[in-house]
Amino acid sequence: MTKLIAACSFLAALILFSCSPAGTGGAQGGAAAVWPRFPADPRVRGDRTLAVLYSTGNLGPRTTLAQLGYPGRNIFRLHEDHPQLHVVLMSCPANRYSGEGTVLDSRDAAATWRMLALDPRFDWLELGSQGYTHSPPDDSDLNHHEFSLSQEGCNIAHSGLDDPEYVTGRFNLIRSAYRSLEIPDERVVLLRFPGMTAGPRALAAAAEAGFVASMGTSLIKDLTLHGLIEIPDTRILRKFAQSDPLEKGLANGRLKRETVAESEEMKGAVALGVAVAEEAARGSGILNLSDVWNETFAWIGGTYPRYLILDAVLDAVEERYRGRIWFPRGRELALWLALVRDARVEMTSAGGGYVVEITPAEGWARAAGEGLAEASIIVGLPAAIESVSAVRIRAGGGAEWRDIAPQNHWMERRGLAVVFPIRGPVELQITPG
Repeated sequence: MTKLIAACSFLAALILFSCSPAGTGGAQGGAAAVWPRFPADPRVRGDRTLAVLYSTGNLGPRTTLAQLGYPGRNIFRLHEDHPQLHVVLMSCPANRYSGEGTVLDSRDAAATWRMLALDPRFDWLELGSQGYTHSPPDDSDLNHHEFSLSQEGCNIAHSGLDDPEYVTGRFNLIRSAYRSLEIPDERVVLLRFPGMTAGPRALAAAAEAGFVASMGTSLIKDLTLHGLIEIPDTRILRKFAQSDPLEKGLANGRLKRETVAESEEMKGAVALGVAVAEEAARGSGILNLSDVWNETFAWIGGTYPRYLILDAVLDAVEERYRGRIWFPRGRELALWLALVRDARVEMTSAGGGYVVEITPAEGWARAAGEGLAEASIIVGLPAAIESVSAVRIRAGGGAEWRDIAPQNHWMERRGLAVVFPIRGPVELQITPG
């Protein structure tokens, strides 16, 4: 019995559709298991090349559903227009921009946070964390950031904001706030560091607190060395959704809201947005459309021009990548990327078939909660094997084998594609025939 550990770099897993297994040997007959870029779609049995989600701030300690625009406005309109798109709403329990106090001090705000996180009506939305107070406590400059080490000109020494006691205390406060609202840790695993800056001890404290990924991290070095996944931002207002000619034309009456969708200004902005999506597809494959929602839904010239651009770009991207697009929850994307980067995959040939053992990294299951309903892997089989008679799955530790439905496995050019659920260690049993 021979074994092969399939290991590939996180970067290669993001950029390529598959990666080569490491090591000098392989399972009998040269078989190997590799990860696709994103989980395969069993409905179309094809590769997904683009993952699209929307992340926005800010949910403050006094924010209510009505202020967010419920029902039917702002992010709720976005959901009505694009129900398959998932939203990450960044939250800050004691944001100093909102004054003193925490979300627990406002019954309406606390109810809003709890509903958004737990009510099935809002299962298209999840909360992310944007620090506890956003600005360091007692900092005389509210524009300073909670974990920044370099800011100056205030009454505190920012160089000390990577002290272990400070960063651990901040993340204890963050988790305590969500837990006080009865929001489980596994429901909040994404964060955006205030100002997108933090030191190494803050990164380690975030991972220790059960956060899996950081969003918008261009200013943070060595993020992945501390266990966090990076989900890059696509800042939509900066990239394509804020068109000065369009907005000026609406404001001065040259463009009419009834016909603005047909204007050259609108068409140019939408084309720019589609180009941004294509660039993402060629790169990491991640299109994380990020903004601050009230800026995107600004009312200008009798309409919402920035949202109209975003809406049209989403329509165009959905059409262009039909059958190749994934609309994950932020949590799902983070867990998938962490699985690809860190899981141990071991393939064994025995009894004329193969067993693929998948062991997520320590801590993955703790953060995963219900896990991933649809992960997938590509099992490269010897050329002589043209079909399989059965694929079965069992949880690690000797649970009973269960059949994987035929629609969830198929032969393709790289081997056998298998779609399966995962919450912790699992084994896949493949029987040729």
